[in-house]
Amino acid sequence: MPRTDFLSKEFARAFLLGFTKELIMNSAPIEILKIRGKKEEKEIKNKVNDFKKLQTETQNDLKKILPISQENIPKKKITLNLQRPRFPPQFWYLKPIPTKTQIDIGKLNPLLKDPLVREIECQGINQPIFVKGTMGEKKTSIFLDQEEIEEVINKFSNATRIPIKTGTTNIVFGNLILSAIISENPIFSIKKILFVRDKMVGRF
Repeated sequence: MPRTDFLSKEFARAFLLGFTKELIMNSAPIEILKIRGKKEEKEIKNKVNDFKKLQTETQNDLKKILPISQENIPKKKITLNLQRPRFPPQFWYLKPIPTKTQIDIGKLNPLLKDPLVREIECQGINQPIFVKGTMGEKKTSIFLDQEEIEEVINKFSNATRIPIKTGTTNIVFGNLILSAIISENPIFSIKKILFVRDKMVGRF
């Protein structure tokens, strides 16, 4: 083999080895970085998932420890369904007859004098007073504490000499019908007896 051919082959071999070495050295770090990047990305995802899990557990623990805020509890309006006595036909003459007799029930006096108001409802201690009438149903800015509620009921009781007892009570005085439920949280309604074309308006 001529010397020039031998040198040409050796040069080609050396060049190929050098090129391959450089290629390996330059490409290896990229692959390593990719592997390292995937590993770090996986670790980050695991840490995020652990944080979310811890956050959920903390919120559940707080719900068990902290009391429920009353502001977030929806308030349901109480509808009074007080049963009034119904008279058979032979006793219709015993139905209450409205008179001009007055009664003082404190804060509720303006509502009694209002001709648009037909019924007054107290739904409990420190609850807003509701009125019903020709204007529909409205909530007022009047509130009664337990003492004031008991005072209203006792005014009807004293005026008619009808004793108050636990449970449902119905009292007629003047042109007013008081229906009350006596309990730890008493409620009541006061309905006006009205005349329309010589007939009484009211449910008895």
